[in-house]
Amino acid sequence: MEAAADESWVNVGLKTGAWGGLLGGIVITTLAMAGAPLAGQDVWAAAKNPIFASQMHPGFYLPAVLGGQLVHLAISIVWALTFGLGLARLNPTDRVIAGPIWGLAVMLSTFYVVLPAFRIPMPLGYSDRLLATIEFLFYGATMGAVSLLFDDRVPRPASIQHVPPHWRHPQPTHNYWVRWR
Repeated sequence: MEAAADESWVNVGLKTGAWGGLLGGIVITTLAMAGAPLAGQDVWAAAKNPIFASQMHPGFYLPAVLGGQLVHLAISIVWALTFGLGLARLNPTDRVIAGPIWGLAVMLSTFYVVLPAFRIPMPLGYSDRLLATIEFLFYGATMGAVSLLFDDRVPRPASIQHVPPHWRHPQPTHNYWVRWR
């Protein structure tokens, strides 16, 4: 029984990490692109990655956008796997609360530890710290929400639960509304 419980939380953690990172990465890129004009930045610069510094010129350039998004989503999934596996044993409510906190931790460690350690320039869209904070809060909230999808402890509406056909209520054989016409 203990092995099944251990396997269950690992599965929740891996699924949360993979899907939460993918969806969270898409959310943060979408918010960064929407907020770029507010910060006086080019919309497409938010979709590129500062690893490709030579391609950070304004405007759309497909290889830089695709490369930037692949790198960004991969990094997003790694951060989310850390969240998913590290917090999978928490109850679902605590994980939802921990999601935005984790998003802020990711922001702070990315901006002040990871990027300086690898001498990667700060992304253009993150010059406005308020917008960056909002984006990373939504990234974490997305991971917390996605973690609910894979946890068996979360109650599901009856329409979502799998109910074997022989357990279902029988369908009425006649229409009750016929006699009221």
